[in-house]
Amino acid sequence: MRRAAGRDLELIPQVETARGRAFLAKLLAVDGGRRTAFGHLDIAVDLRRAPDWDALALARSMLVLHSRLADAAAPIDSVTPDIRDIDRLWTEADAACRFGFGGKQLIHPSQVAAVAAAFAPSDADLDRVERVIAACSQGGTGAIALDGKMIDKPVEEDAARRILARAAQRRG
Repeated sequence: MRRAAGRDLELIPQVETARGRAFLAKLLAVDGGRRTAFGHLDIAVDLRRAPDWDALALARSMLVLHSRLADAAAPIDSVTPDIRDIDRLWTEADAACRFGFGGKQLIHPSQVAAVAAAFAPSDADLDRVERVIAACSQGGTGAIALDGKMIDKPVEEDAARRILARAAQRRG
């Protein structure tokens, strides 16, 4: 984290070209660079693709993957340009969360609530992870059963704890 004017500054480079994605490791190595943002409108032009979700799914996945390989924070997904289409915004934010993004860029205050809701674990998610953690605490190291389904204890317990941490972060 870089300090300037008496406060910490986080540099968030936005990946907008194929070349930018190729230099992701260097971007994240800059002092103060812990994560990147995805600029889907610009990268769509650079890749000569439509700017819709499906056409850029691989580019998004690669950004998440390479951020993880660089041990960086989860990247931030691109904007939803139509500020009136809250359903589309929520759908894209939910998909970004499932893809492994840590947030989404916003361009209007009306977008805050939908994105916060999409990135927050649901009550059903929280109930399930609490039951996973309780089942995992019963002992054993391998697979266990919960609700008639196999759970790989180390994988599920780690995922459950990350969801609980995300919920705590959203509350605090």
